[in-house]
Amino acid sequence: MNSNAVSLDQGQNSLTYAWSTGDTALAGIFLAEVEVTLAAGGKTTIPNEGYYKIHIDADLDGA
Repeated sequence: MNSNAVSLDQGQNSLTYAWSTGDTALAGIFLAEVEVTLAAGGKTTIPNEGYYKIHIDADLDGA
């Protein structure tokens, strides 16, 4: 999945992704990285090595 829906708070050194409908429809463990376009030009990837691990549980109430 690729998305530009990220909010960056430089003062807190944090970013927030707003999940969209369907983003969490499939249960499992997923690997993620964030590519940041720098104001001065160029791009960087976070984390620099490896990935974030995101665990999405199956719907527990069957809804």
